[in-house]
Amino acid sequence: MKKYYLAFVIPLLINILLGDTITVSGRVLDKTNNPISGVNIYSGTAGVVSQADGSYSINVNETSIVTFSHIGFNDVSILANTITSIIQMNSTMIDGKKIIVKAELGPQNLFNVPSSITILNNRELEFKNDNHFQNLIDLIPNLNYADGTSRPR
Repeated sequence: MKKYYLAFVIPLLINILLGDTITVSGRVLDKTNNPISGVNIYSGTAGVVSQADGSYSINVNETSIVTFSHIGFNDVSILANTITSIIQMNSTMIDGKKIIVKAELGPQNLFNVPSSITILNNRELEFKNDNHFQNLIDLIPNLNYADGTSRPR
């Protein structure tokens, strides 16, 4: 009888301790109401990426904090049970004299690097006139990248 009692009580306690799981879904937009694709949406160990139309859906504990992050935008953290269907993200300016994009894991010397190097100066960055980092990648010739991953193809 005690075994049956424990078999009933243990799942009940686990359910109480973990809380209720809810599905949070909606769209992620910038301040001009354009959808943002590739936004990392996570809470604890659960995580998803927004689609091309900015839509997302994630299962989380209703008392957990859900964070929305994307390169070039300020992170947004909201309590899961208070999230509305539209998440507005504000862009940030990349403030710096140089942006260094490196494909190698170790330190390199300009004279003995086996890969190509592209240096973008201020004039080129200002000519492009874009404050979104992913659009600046277009200035680098012969750079191939895969969407949704940080690994080059």
